[in-house]
Amino acid sequence: MTDRIRRRWRALPPWDQGLLAVSIGGFVEGTASHAGDLARHGRHAYSAFAPPLQVFVSALTVLDPLVAILPLYVRPAGVPLAALVMTADALGNWCANWAWLQADRSRLLRPVGMLPITLFALFVLFVVASAVPLARALHTRGRCRSADPPVAQRPLIREDAADTGRAHGGRPPTQRSAPMTSPAPHDLVVTRAGLADWPVISGWAAAEGWNPGLSDGPAFFAQDPEGFFLGRIDGEPVSAISVVNHGADYAFLGCYLVRPDLRGHGHGLTTWKTALAHAGTRTVGLDGVVAQQDNYRQSGFRSAYRTIRFTGTAPEAETPGGTRPAGPADLAAITAYDSACHPADRPRFLAEWLTAPGHRTVVRHEDGRLTGYGVIRPGRDSLRIGPLFADTAEDARALFAALAGQAAGRELAIDVPEPNAAGTALVEAAGLAPSFETARMYTGPVRAYAQDRVFGVTTLELG
Repeated sequence: MTDRIRRRWRALPPWDQGLLAVSIGGFVEGTASHAGDLARHGRHAYSAFAPPLQVFVSALTVLDPLVAILPLYVRPAGVPLAALVMTADALGNWCANWAWLQADRSRLLRPVGMLPITLFALFVLFVVASAVPLARALHTRGRCRSADPPVAQRPLIREDAADTGRAHGGRPPTQRSAPMTSPAPHDLVVTRAGLADWPVISGWAAAEGWNPGLSDGPAFFAQDPEGFFLGRIDGEPVSAISVVNHGADYAFLGCYLVRPDLRGHGHGLTTWKTALAHAGTRTVGLDGVVAQQDNYRQSGFRSAYRTIRFTGTAPEAETPGGTRPAGPADLAAITAYDSACHPADRPRFLAEWLTAPGHRTVVRHEDGRLTGYGVIRPGRDSLRIGPLFADTAEDARALFAALAGQAAGRELAIDVPEPNAAGTALVEAAGLAPSFETARMYTGPVRAYAQDRVFGVTTLELG
């Protein structure tokens, strides 16, 4: 028995294991009985039966082992097939021997005679009666149980929402971790993803039109190497999600995706349940698209504000005074400034984000004090600005001009929190237009931060 079959059997309750074992044993015995008859008597083994019944009973040498193999592999199709074959077999035997029984009904209980057929009929009733609970057990076998039980049970998203693959975002390990779960429907196994898996996740995100950054992966994994998950069937990725912890009180959910051709099968729900356990008792945030916001509310998330993505062609702009490219010496000041503009500290993320390939960071100072910073980076479809944090609208305009000046004439995107009216006015004055919106949602309270300084969100995948 292979490891996969063992896992399937272990995922079944003991009673269902017993039902399957008895069924398999009965069909193995039937296979041996019919094969023995044919071996001894050849094609005339059932010549006393009517021709259609001869064909059926002979065919049982093929049907019986097939029906035994399907339950052995814990395949749901084996249960109705077993009930059908066993019912037809018993009825056929009783029809063929009915005249014999009418002549001497005591033969029904004789050790040699119809007693085996009587017991066989009882076994048929057993298989038919157990068909519904067995099929249910096989269809729901081992719905992913985390090897590390959740610290606190998180609210679950509806299954019809779990497989849409349209919710926004998200060691340096590059080796895949061991499976965290038992087999789920259709053999889905959810494991922690490594940085080597990021091209799969970001490729799916790009196909959804999210325009992920070309160098996002290392910074995302630097923040929480254990916060990324993939669901696989037979080793092939089919679902993804990230639940990235930002300290002891806050986590962010993103990169929630299911391969389009496999949606609607519960894979998203299983992946969601497994990953949310990683957040423990932390408040979880996410940026949800409009179509899924009601589903997230049913899962315990509450809307905080809308975020609008603005896109367009970057305008020509001169580098304003007071801004300059950031250097290594600015890291400590940027990290401290960022802490005041975000619900949690994220020094590991920033150390990678500010210096990733293609990322360009600009800072602005006044009287020797940092008054804001911004980052521009290449994405799949356009350049993206994020974050854009600044003390005032004037600081934000200077930083935006410095960043956009490096992208003049090229497509540009920035995600602006709707409550920041100055941020909206800034990007509209630059000629950018709304392209889509999300809602920032939380499951609970978050640390107070300077929302008025957030002119551009860092990412929709990590917050």
